[in-house]
Amino acid sequence: MEFDQLLKQYLGEIGLYQILVVALLSILGMTVSFTNVSIVFIAAVPEHHCYIQELWQSTLNISIDDIRNISIPRDSENGGFQKCKMYDRNYSDITSSKLNSWMSEVNESSVKIVPCKEWYYDQSQYISTVVSQFGLVCDYEWMIYLTNIMFMAGYLVGTLISGQIADRFGRRYTIIGCYALTVVFSFATAFSPNFTIFTILRFCTAVFSISSYTIGFVFNMELVGPSWRNTSGLSMQYSWSMGFMVLALVAYYIRDWSTLQLVLVIPLALHCFLIFFLPESPRWLYAKCKTENADAAVRKIAKWNRKDIPKALNVNVETNAANHTIIDLMRTPRMRKRALAMFYAWFVCAFVYYGLSLNSSSWGGDPYVNFLISGAIEVPAYVLAHICFWKIGRRYPISFAFMCGGLALLCILVIPKHMTLLIIVLSMTGKFLISAGFGMVYNYAAEVFPTQVRNLGVGTSSTCARVGGMLAPCVNLLGAFSWFVPSLIFGVASLIGALVVLLLPESRGRNLPDTMEEAENFSKFKRKFNPAMDDSTLAEPLSSANDV
Repeated sequence: MEFDQLLKQYLGEIGLYQILVVALLSILGMTVSFTNVSIVFIAAVPEHHCYIQELWQSTLNISIDDIRNISIPRDSENGGFQKCKMYDRNYSDITSSKLNSWMSEVNESSVKIVPCKEWYYDQSQYISTVVSQFGLVCDYEWMIYLTNIMFMAGYLVGTLISGQIADRFGRRYTIIGCYALTVVFSFATAFSPNFTIFTILRFCTAVFSISSYTIGFVFNMELVGPSWRNTSGLSMQYSWSMGFMVLALVAYYIRDWSTLQLVLVIPLALHCFLIFFLPESPRWLYAKCKTENADAAVRKIAKWNRKDIPKALNVNVETNAANHTIIDLMRTPRMRKRALAMFYAWFVCAFVYYGLSLNSSSWGGDPYVNFLISGAIEVPAYVLAHICFWKIGRRYPISFAFMCGGLALLCILVIPKHMTLLIIVLSMTGKFLISAGFGMVYNYAAEVFPTQVRNLGVGTSSTCARVGGMLAPCVNLLGAFSWFVPSLIFGVASLIGALVVLLLPESRGRNLPDTMEEAENFSKFKRKFNPAMDDSTLAEPLSSANDV
């Protein structure tokens, strides 16, 4: 019998055993989100301006406001004082009369302006960040964006290698190894002596954290029956959004970046200890012909679920032995169109999602409240994705989410910058809809590609998403030149995605294609949806971590 048949007839599609394992793996969503988006607070940019030692250490006891008035030019565009420039004056021999003269000057346009050599960082909101410790402001501001790009590059590497490793050595040992290394590199990051080491450690953390997450996602999908796979897969995304909210609360009370980093390692370490009790995937054991171990794992599940199973199981798990490449996805016109559309859908999801998540502290208002709301809105977004897949379908809800999300972001262009609350509302609306779209494309991709190239198609789609994640920080960097440019680019990309998704076939209520030939005919006809057919059973089980 097939493994899904074993679950349906004997073990139960979900029971106590599966619930415990799914819950254990779902926590990966929360802990991995800590490593992912903690950079928003760890590398926050505090208020800063030029630091002039002679003025700060002067015996005249000059106030901070006076120091700014006599040494820092005004920022006519954004208000306040400039962050990277100072007046070129002789501050080494300052007297009361000279100070009064500078304070009384009406026209300072004749005073030469030069770049800062050192900076003063305001500690009212952040006691210490990577930016203030390593001086990543003004001409060096791009370096923190480089860190974000390298982190996403680590995600790209992790998604490329994790599936092959998990397929060869098993889900359990790969998750344990990758998660343990995530804890090690996260801990070491808190003691980074310079920017280069910090970036390297963040890259390594990304490689192993996304590897443990993707393999855990696949394990969740493999362990439950077909009617519970959507719920099992989305459980990790619900946990991911919970990580956002917990992080916002922890960061609110811990304003020093290295201390925050160490505190965030604690739940990772505790969860890593629990991961050691994780069993091996019986589906993988059967696929690798380790029948004795697989039978033992199945009997353990039956015992926990209080089910009776036959003595002779004879379970068969089909494996796709053929070697396919991306050329197979592009070989025919219909498959090529479908593959490119799905690749772009994944790309735009990650591109806009990470662009908004990593830029939440620049929307104005309280960055902790913004981040908390940013995480909280993902929960109803995933609920919406669940309902849409169950009741409506695939491509129209995704297209609608992309279209409305893009329009919300484009509306920001006509909002005056001082209307902070409205900007936040529109940004959060865009984040809500893109999160819902992200939740939907995961399972949609597994239904669109035929069985022969399903792993390859979904894995390549995931790679495109990582490219989008790498480009998102670059777009946010453009905000330093014009505050509305990121919203413009993200909004247009999302609107294009709304049109591109319509090129994909609707898969709800239809038998999924197994061969390339069936895939070619998949969009030539549509049968009426059969309400008696359980929609959630359409997606086949994922057999590789490359599926994420």
